[in-house]
Amino acid sequence: MKLNLVGVHEPITVASKVAFSKAVNSALSCYATNIRKINVRVEKLADRRKGKLAQCQVELQLPGLPTLRVKTKGKTLLQALNRALNNCKQILKQKYFKLS
Repeated sequence: MKLNLVGVHEPITVASKVAFSKAVNSALSCYATNIRKINVRVEKLADRRKGKLAQCQVELQLPGLPTLRVKTKGKTLLQALNRALNNCKQILKQKYFKLS
């Protein structure tokens, strides 16, 4: 399972990279053999009503299956990433792999 982290408009710090990779590994560890590559793109957005938000796009490349893309928002980059990973886990569990 290869992980690719991209920060839009500003680089990701080393501490954030470590936290993001730990979050991804812990969330998707049971599907590690079924995932070829994970692309994570994080960026900070400015919203008029809600102030500053973070957006995270997660793309999972699965061998023999269509690519899974999830986009979420949160108050921080880590919160947005955790929401995207939870959505990925639910989709993988419901649609592709029937794990108990």
